[in-house]
Amino acid sequence: VDYGQASGIKLALCEMLGGGAGRGTEMTAMTILNTRSRTARNLVCLGDHLALVRYYLKTNALTGHDHLIPHSINAFTAACLMDDLAIACPFAQLAIKVIFPEDKDLHQLYQEMLFINNTALFSTTNLTTVMRSYTLLATGLSIGVSDWHHISTAWKQKLRQGNSLVDMSHGERVDALQSGHSTATEDQIYGLTPEALATGAGED
Repeated sequence: VDYGQASGIKLALCEMLGGGAGRGTEMTAMTILNTRSRTARNLVCLGDHLALVRYYLKTNALTGHDHLIPHSINAFTAACLMDDLAIACPFAQLAIKVIFPEDKDLHQLYQEMLFINNTALFSTTNLTTVMRSYTLLATGLSIGVSDWHHISTAWKQKLRQGNSLVDMSHGERVDALQSGHSTATEDQIYGLTPEALATGAGED
């Protein structure tokens, strides 16, 4: 497994096991330190717990400020990230400077970014490819970023008390906010198919 593949696996684990599904473009551009253009890093320690913090919410344009959206990282993924940052990434930084001595932009990527696809950042398409390859092996279904957003929402709604996929909530739910939208938006759009409206049948 090369460095980019290992990084892609960790990215997929963070996307699929960190609570509400995040936007691919934001998950693939997470930083490990503060920069001049991005004053808040995405990887943080909350006490003894490692977490990702995103800042995008669809209502940001209306409110005029970013919202903090924390995502839990499970112990295995957190350990993999710490091993990467403490051992693999410093070695990769040295290797990149030897292999590409004049490429200052690439050197900067390895210093600032959490997930690196060898010589570039991951795209949402790259993340979808990684997710599809592993979900196909595990479930027999090829699940990408968009698929996961809908499927994970449906699972959460089905497992929630009341067991209704279309029951409107009176308050905001953490997992909906983690996905970058309101609870009302999630209940109206995500985890639903046209058949639910046409037949009234349960989504499951």
